[in-house]
Amino acid sequence: STLTLGQPISSFAQLLGIEDTWRTLYQSLEVKSIFLSFDYILSWYRCFAGSNQVRVYPLLEGDEVVGYWPLLLKKKGLFRVLSSLVNDHCLEAHPLVRDGYEEAFAQSGRHVLTRDKRSGDLLRYFEGYSFQPYALAKKLAVGRLHARTFAEPTFSIALPDSFEEYVSKHLSAKMRKNMKQMLNKIARVEDHVFRHETGDQAVGAWPLFLEIEDSGWKGEQGTSIRRLSPRFQDFYADLIRLLAQSGQLHLYFLQIADQPVSGAFCYVDRGIFYYNKIGYRESYASLSPSNLLLFHIIEDVIREMPSVERFHLFPWDGGYKHRYINEASCYYEKIIYNDTILGLTAYALSSIKERAKRVHGIASTVGWIRKRL
Repeated sequence: STLTLGQPISSFAQLLGIEDTWRTLYQSLEVKSIFLSFDYILSWYRCFAGSNQVRVYPLLEGDEVVGYWPLLLKKKGLFRVLSSLVNDHCLEAHPLVRDGYEEAFAQSGRHVLTRDKRSGDLLRYFEGYSFQPYALAKKLAVGRLHARTFAEPTFSIALPDSFEEYVSKHLSAKMRKNMKQMLNKIARVEDHVFRHETGDQAVGAWPLFLEIEDSGWKGEQGTSIRRLSPRFQDFYADLIRLLAQSGQLHLYFLQIADQPVSGAFCYVDRGIFYYNKIGYRESYASLSPSNLLLFHIIEDVIREMPSVERFHLFPWDGGYKHRYINEASCYYEKIIYNDTILGLTAYALSSIKERAKRVHGIASTVGWIRKRL
């Protein structure tokens, strides 16, 4: 099939006008994800975009809509950039494409730039993680346009058949020793228990997780969810509600003497368990509460969620994630440059910047030029 891109939806009002068609397409998918749902996309735009930044491109086979591609239009200096709906707190963004049309989208997607020279000078497209076949099926062909592809490391575990196998075959000897010491130490604490909350109970426990995460260094450094701007607070509130409604939300806690000392915000999406956020009370740091909780969650997922094949800890190591993984994985991002004057200029500057990294003194000059563009 050959797809064309229709006139973009370019405001909140127009976005609401395609709600019924979007929901019908979404319900037709064999495997669903809330990150493709209309409610999630609407929440993302309302939290992170102005109405004039909305760009949703209908994917057409003839006159029939077979998908929607939500993007964000923003200015970076002189350049108009179309980008996937991602930021540091939501690294998941994919087009809604009817089953069977993935390859057609991959071949046609670049025309989001060329169909109308005013669409944008660059397209920054999040292509997905190396363990997501449904995402990689939509990797864009670039044709004659210039492009750069980036592969950045992330951290994941291909789950074995048993937790015992994971410990004995996939952890280092040093990690197994550390785990044994942690378990021996917590075993001497009589009144400790692990809690697992889902559904409405997890929504009710969400403020507790926020309080734990904010209690230590994250709160002091202003990086906890509680310290984020209101738009991020609203985004997380919507995300928690949507995950709970779809049965995908999982909150875990380690509790000592009726005091929750560590907590984790997790969810399951399309056969992958996502370990999203962790927090602990620093007064209990000697017991390694976050590490103990992570081991417990991995064990629980292997034992109780047989349909889950992979455990994802997301990018950015934090100094510990590499100790738990058993595979190399990454996420892909592609920048495609339009063949407009500004698109070609952006590509030239990017090329110079890459070369300048290897030549002392040039990088600062390139930075000076970019700031003035």
